[in-house]
Amino acid sequence: MEIVNARVRLTFRMPKIGLIEERKGGHMEASERPVYFSGSFIDTPPVIRWASAPDGFGGEGPCIVEGYDSTVVIPPGWRFRFDRYLNVRMVRP
Repeated sequence: MEIVNARVRLTFRMPKIGLIEERKGGHMEASERPVYFSGSFIDTPPVIRWASAPDGFGGEGPCIVEGYDSTVVIPPGWRFRFDRYLNVRMVRP
């Protein structure tokens, strides 16, 4: 007798993962960088997501939101803000 395939299926409960509310985010830096938007370069300021700022901090594009895990480019004419978990919320007015 030869066993070719064996399948095992386990099901168990995992503890619920809670999100951590951050009270940091969005400190403006002085240096600007040229970023290419719609055919031309625009001097664009960076925003550091993890620097201290209150919940709801935001601004208007163009802007570069930098974090240790991602970079978000906010185009000209768009608005952004951080929620309490430091997610970047973008809207086009």
